[in-house]
Amino acid sequence: EKIVKTLGTGQPVQIRSDASPGNRLTGRVSRIAPSVDPATSTVKVTLEIENPEEAVRVGSFVRGRITTDVHEGVIAVPKKALVPEAGVTYLFLAELDSVRKVPVTTGYADDEYIEITTGIEEGNRVITVGQGGLRMGSKIRDLAAEREAQVADASAAQDSSRDKNQED
Repeated sequence: EKIVKTLGTGQPVQIRSDASPGNRLTGRVSRIAPSVDPATSTVKVTLEIENPEEAVRVGSFVRGRITTDVHEGVIAVPKKALVPEAGVTYLFLAELDSVRKVPVTTGYADDEYIEITTGIEEGNRVITVGQGGLRMGSKIRDLAAEREAQVADASAAQDSSRDKNQED
């Protein structure tokens, strides 16, 4: 019931069918029932969906997503970066050649990302894969930085070679 108070007609909605989850459709809220069904504790919400190719049949079961609030200018990380442990949520941060495990507080989320309200700052480098084998202080290598250095080295070598050829 709390969520229904945040809905309004004309509000945008995204839906997907369990039969074809990759096919997402858009539409809008067209009607909201004025009362709660006492048997199910639900409120009927009617949607108008843009379905030009009839990807979803009338009467099909679908899952809908209606954005009721947005937090802008926040820190968000991939959900897969979270490490839940004994009722506390952690992130691993890359610092020089090791990691630091920090407790965080989360906020709003979507399918892929989650807002971090406390625990990290903008610019922190968050470990998003391989956290299962990490502990506080584990040594790491920054593969992206190593790759960039190799590309820079190769580019410098080519420039040096060109310069030498131009002198000959």
